[in-house]
Amino acid sequence: MTLKESLVDRVVDLEDQIKRMCLIGIALTSERNLKVLLEKIVHEARGFVGADAGSLYIVEHEQLSFEVAQNDSLERAGKMEPFNAFKMPLNEKSIAGYVALRGELLMIGDVYTLPPTVPYQFNRAFDERTGYRSKSILAIPMRDHEEQIIGVLQLLNKLDGNGAVQPFSASDRDISYSLASQAAISINNVRLVKELKTTFNALVTYCGVLVDARSRHTAGHTVRVAEYTMRLADAVTRQQDGPFKEVKLSEDQLEEIYIAAYLHDIGKIGVRETVLDKENKLTKDQLEAIRQRFHYVKERTLRECFERIAREGLGVEGARKTESEAQEKVRQLEDDLKFVEQVYIPTVVADDKAARLQEIAKKRYTDPSGQEQPLITEFEYENLSIRRGSLTSKERKEIEDHVVKSIEILTRIPFPKHLKNVCVYAGGHHEKLDGSGYPNGIKGDALPLQARMIALCDFFDALTAYDRPYKKPVPVERSYSIIEEEGKQNKIDLTLLDLFRKEKLHEGIVEEAAKPPHERKYPDGIQSPFIKQILGKAN
Repeated sequence: MTLKESLVDRVVDLEDQIKRMCLIGIALTSERNLKVLLEKIVHEARGFVGADAGSLYIVEHEQLSFEVAQNDSLERAGKMEPFNAFKMPLNEKSIAGYVALRGELLMIGDVYTLPPTVPYQFNRAFDERTGYRSKSILAIPMRDHEEQIIGVLQLLNKLDGNGAVQPFSASDRDISYSLASQAAISINNVRLVKELKTTFNALVTYCGVLVDARSRHTAGHTVRVAEYTMRLADAVTRQQDGPFKEVKLSEDQLEEIYIAAYLHDIGKIGVRETVLDKENKLTKDQLEAIRQRFHYVKERTLRECFERIAREGLGVEGARKTESEAQEKVRQLEDDLKFVEQVYIPTVVADDKAARLQEIAKKRYTDPSGQEQPLITEFEYENLSIRRGSLTSKERKEIEDHVVKSIEILTRIPFPKHLKNVCVYAGGHHEKLDGSGYPNGIKGDALPLQARMIALCDFFDALTAYDRPYKKPVPVERSYSIIEEEGKQNKIDLTLLDLFRKEKLHEGIVEEAAKPPHERKYPDGIQSPFIKQILGKAN
């Protein structure tokens, strides 16, 4: 081979190495799973320099975390031991510890013949257990963009074309050092993304908790809806046949629906607390004001009776008749007040009760200033005449508008690309398949599956919840029947309900909701182990 041919070959090899380094760089920067990334770093570094084995250590809180161990020879022989990451002391007694603390690259020809003058030693325990012979080592500090050492890449036993172990070369050192620096930046990027995601999920969680905390009557609702939804999403993804056999929600999609479920009621932040917390048709103070008014009218009726008797000298019979009429008015007032106290509590108001309340509203009395006033005010009548529940039509509209507010809030959040549908899913939790829902009357297939999931779970929790002021909890089977009727009217997705029911996704959650808030497992919205497991896949 001529000198010119040799130079050409070297240039070609260099070009190949540069191309390969670029491809590895792209592969490393695109990986978001830290464990996979660490394995990939060791594998690619070994391939570059022809190392039979390799390991990787991460510096964590004054310790070294042994994260990766690879060995081709033992893998082929079936002798590779199962490996689990573990912590080890960060000191100069180990090769990796020395490199991490000193920041010096070590290139050792034979680790069994280390001079006694060096502070580090090679642990032969692994070799003795497996029969492997460790020899040449290249240990490289992994520096990030701020020159901080975040770990150590260790390559072991460089092999020549015949499979014989040889020392690592200066070229191996330079290439590995460059790759280690690139890998360190990739590791930091993945860590940063994970930290940002953790922070974001924490903010999402506590936004949901903040909504629940505004009303003692819906405490825990957000947590339960998120749990139901994630259970349902997981069940849908696991189906091998039936209507959902083709639906396989990805890790990003699971995270997306989780966040949508947790933020579905965030618009309630804009709803007045007096409406959110409206337990009865009027407040206790407002009811007390009615009682005081009735008491005043009764006292005035009796006083006017006695004043008339004294003023007009009616005699015994006349006095008795006048007093009897006054007592009848008082009894009527007392009866009317008892009726008001009954309809004050949220119940279904039948036509006869509505008519009686209207008659009471027509009654007048004279106040201390001599002005004629209604026995119950227009505001009081409007609230007391609510036929079902505790909210007036205006207040119910305000509650329903929380969905519009949720959409407005979520639209302003710059979600990353994989969470772009959070607003759509969260904003659809009160839509119905027949188009009768709100706020946009979305119909049929235009309502995404994820929004249907949240809608079902929100409905189920609203029925079974123990903490609603205007109703008692509906038993589970009765709740299923109610939702099924909605499904038959093409309002709720029956296929989702059937899966929810078959998988018994309510178990454990309904029972937990029956406990006082301070006794629940996740009173502050902390993610359950199940949700952590599902979301952990995406991290």
